[in-house]
Amino acid sequence: MDTTIKTIKARTDDALYRIRIIYDETPDSPRRLYDNVGIINCFHKRRDIGDRHDHRDDDFDDMGEFGRHLAEGHGAIHLCHVMLAVHSVTNLCIGTEMDSGCVGWIYATRERYAEIYGEEWADLLGQREKLDRAFKAEITDMDDYMNGAAYAYVIEKLNVWDGEWENEESCHGHYGEFTDEEATRFLNEYIGKVA
Repeated sequence: MDTTIKTIKARTDDALYRIRIIYDETPDSPRRLYDNVGIINCFHKRRDIGDRHDHRDDDFDDMGEFGRHLAEGHGAIHLCHVMLAVHSVTNLCIGTEMDSGCVGWIYATRERYAEIYGEEWADLLGQREKLDRAFKAEITDMDDYMNGAAYAYVIEKLNVWDGEWENEESCHGHYGEFTDEEATRFLNEYIGKVA
């Protein structure tokens, strides 16, 4: 079955290339695929959300107690609620952005912050804003993953002798919308490397 979503072509002096954006039918979780500054600890009966952890839902009276436990027992320096709404699709977000229930927390530790950003945590406003942006991106990737919005690209070159497209390069693990501009940029970067 062809899972191509879109195709964009580009020509050089001596070759024809194309990039195909396809559905990634076996995507890896963005929690395992990327270096994330946030740690996502969630509870849900039917869904695997976030990072693996040893906490149990019934160990805490409410999410506030769980958040205090993460701050005191695990060194969480910045925490945000992870909210989930399940209707015809799953919607995962931070805070109170929708008619949803809190299923856990995303947080960072001093050590993880320093490892990802190469600077010490000083509890500055700019650092908190940086974490908020990172948390939002990580939750968006997780939401896309849970909803099957995972893509790959395949760059191919036309073999002029047999008229078949030959695989030159591919990359999986893209989440969210894959725009024409991104596809064109990837194709042009590849052509720039091989031309």
